[in-house]
Amino acid sequence: MKYVGRPIPRVEDEAILRGKAVYVDDVEPPGVLYAGFVRSPYAHARVLWVDLSDVLKAPGVVAAYGPGSGEPFNFAPGGKVRYQGEAVAMVVARDRYALYDALEKAVVDYEPLPAVVDIYEAVKPGAPLVDESFGTNVVHDKVYEGGDPDRALKEAEVVVEGRFTIQRVVPSAMEPRGVVAAYDGEVLTVWSSTQVPFDIRKEVARALGLPLAKVRVTQPFVGGAFGSKLLVYPEEVWVSAAAYRLRAPVKWVATRSEDFKATTHGRALTLEYKAGASRDGKIRAVAGAVYADAGAYYWGEGLVDTAAQMLPGPYDIRHGRVRAVVVLTNKTPLSAYRGAGRPEATLFIERVMDHV
Repeated sequence: MKYVGRPIPRVEDEAILRGKAVYVDDVEPPGVLYAGFVRSPYAHARVLWVDLSDVLKAPGVVAAYGPGSGEPFNFAPGGKVRYQGEAVAMVVARDRYALYDALEKAVVDYEPLPAVVDIYEAVKPGAPLVDESFGTNVVHDKVYEGGDPDRALKEAEVVVEGRFTIQRVVPSAMEPRGVVAAYDGEVLTVWSSTQVPFDIRKEVARALGLPLAKVRVTQPFVGGAFGSKLLVYPEEVWVSAAAYRLRAPVKWVATRSEDFKATTHGRALTLEYKAGASRDGKIRAVAGAVYADAGAYYWGEGLVDTAAQMLPGPYDIRHGRVRAVVVLTNKTPLSAYRGAGRPEATLFIERVMDHV
């Protein structure tokens, strides 16, 4: 109990304030190579052809990987891209200048497809499908219910209904995402600006068929995350795979514009509701649905369910029914951002209270 009620000195401040903190872009193993990605300019398109022959001829280029490079280089899954900024190829070069010159030499033949960017358009019959394997753009639909909301709404003295939307946001941490990987012939070491080093370790080991003991993941100082670094991104696996194949250290750090496109976005929830109350303002029931504009992949699992379950907030609401619905669209995937469904639920119920 010696720490209870006493100020505890922060142990990380001195290194940060004195400029001694090591972030992922500060990690420079000897002989490090630099990776970059060819990214789609289209929100939705078939990838008909990726030609990297001129890339491989460019000065300083060591390797290039595309859709035909085999696992784990699963670029353009299903033969198409689903959001602007989705990677279709990877280039590895000896320096960043050579890398960016080489990336411009990649030739990609796209067949643009109709894009769907609105959840209400996405759920209409005949809407373009983001992922045909689902047969629908609705990939999650669960109802949370308690009490008898139908009866309570019918008996309520006041009934209000409406719709609130919280706009999509870019987390935009001070430090964009980045990863470095190096293989010494025995152990694959990965440095990543992440919130989940152990998850990366498991996924990299699985993807490369390595024993878990042969993969080591280090989390350097992280210059912000806010939840946007809570999942294992494809780039972390691809950079690790390149380092393993090439037997050389490989580094990738996103540019700011790249980070805006390729790092998950936040919020993007919509509430449709009907609330019943007594004349003195006591909420008797709430019924409705929370929709998540999930973007191209359902990476933010649990986000909409958290918002739906927490919708009553601190209020004594005995009757409720809320659907949690996830809709795919041709946008950057959605995931956690500062509270991950909780702040959204708080804003929703407070706006409902204002309406009542």
